[in-house]
Amino acid sequence: MIFRRLSRWMLYIAAIVSVIALLGVYFWRDLHLTDIKTAKLPDIVVENIRLERDINGDHWTFISPMVEHRDGIIYGKSLDVTIGGKDGTKTKILAANGTFARSNNDLTLERPFATYIKGDKKYFLKSGSLYYKAADEMWNLSNDVVLSQGKVRITGKTGYYAARSGDCEMSGGCTATLEDN
Repeated sequence: MIFRRLSRWMLYIAAIVSVIALLGVYFWRDLHLTDIKTAKLPDIVVENIRLERDINGDHWTFISPMVEHRDGIIYGKSLDVTIGGKDGTKTKILAANGTFARSNNDLTLERPFATYIKGDKKYFLKSGSLYYKAADEMWNLSNDVVLSQGKVRITGKTGYYAARSGDCEMSGGCTATLEDN
């Protein structure tokens, strides 16, 4: 009934004023977001990157389709890491994602699969996560570790490999299997 009394001209003006008011509220809210101050934004994002670095005398190559640098840490997805050892060893690691700390060269990889070649022997490693502490040259493995070489397969919950001494230890309900082929 009230709409019958208003002229068409007044209805158009009321609709235009309502749209302007809604847009004004939307843009005001958008310009006054408080969460943007606390959001951690990357310093830089790079796609299809290849990074080479010498760490403790070994030559490391990192390849990733996308990395972010934020607060001194490099975050990568779908990582391909190759390590040419000063002793002639070669390590190839593929991981779903990971981080690399520029300050101390520490590396964390999620769901890594690694191949380690020393002379004519080839070792394979699969783990839920891997942490490399560069200062100690220590590889810490966790979340169901599988290490295999030839017909031997060893599984455990956690493990480590000390690159300086060559010591390797697995723990947490380990099982060793010898294939009979």
